Order: sequence, then C-alpha cells, then structure tokens
Amino acid sequence: MDAGWNLSGQLRLLFEMLKKPGTSDLARLFASGTEADAAQAYGLSAALVADVQRLHGAASIGEIAARVAEGVPFGPAFELATGESPDVAAGRAWSAYRRWATWLPALTGGTALWAGILVLATVAYAARQRRRARQRRRWDEADSRLH
Repeated sequence: MDAGWNLSGQLRLLFEMLKKPGTSDLARLFASGTEADAAQAYGLSAALVADVQRLHGAASIGEIAARVAEGVPFGPAFELATGESPDVAAGRAWSAYRRWATWLPALTGGTALWAGILVLATVAYAARQRRRARQRRRWDEADSRLH
C-alpha cells in the first residue's frame, strides 16, 4: 500500500476492494455526488494509478491522458499506453489488496485477541521466571560469601 496513506485510509481502501469493483464502477462512484462514494472512487483510482506507474512507468499516465485529450476514448487510450485493458489492470491492482482482506477477520477477531493475550501472558511468565532465577543466584552468591 502507498506509504503516504494513513492506516485509516489503507483499511478503508481494503474494505472497498472486497466488493470487487470494476472500472465501470469508478465512473458511477465519481458521478454519485456523495462524499463516501467519491472517497471510494479516489482510493480505487489511486491504487490503480500507482500500480500502472509501477508496471509501465510514470510516463504511462501522461500518455493515457494525452491520447484522451486527442479524442481517443479512455479504454483504447489505456490499452495503447499499457498493452492491457483497464479492467485487467484494475483487477491486478486491486487483487493484492483483496488478498490481505482474507486475513483481516482472522487478525481482528476474538480468537486473535485471546491468542495475543496468551502470548503476552507467556512472555510475562517467562520474564518473571528469569528475574526469580537471577535473584536466587544473587542470594546463593551472597550466602556463599558469608560461609
């Protein structure tokens, strides 16, 4: 995920991608006029743009925009610049986020919470045992010096 996004934005984007949107959904989301839909559209678009730039170079976005400015519809302009359709590119870009989504319920559920508590309790027990063993050694050393 993009390092410039905060955790809240990254999680929101992750949940949005669970819906498996297509690029046609972006136009609908941008046109809806609601803040939530616009935020979802911008998040999905940012993920797609970042993936396209990573795979095809930063200039590919400008190439797409230039072709659209020349009158070429977006889909064909995208394909000419990247060699793939917008839906294929979006599916690839968003699938990485969806892979993480399968782990999210397991990491945030009750079982994970109790497993974390158990691990912390085990670590605390081990630390206490080490402290007690060190204290016993100090007492034994002090005892041996007295005798």
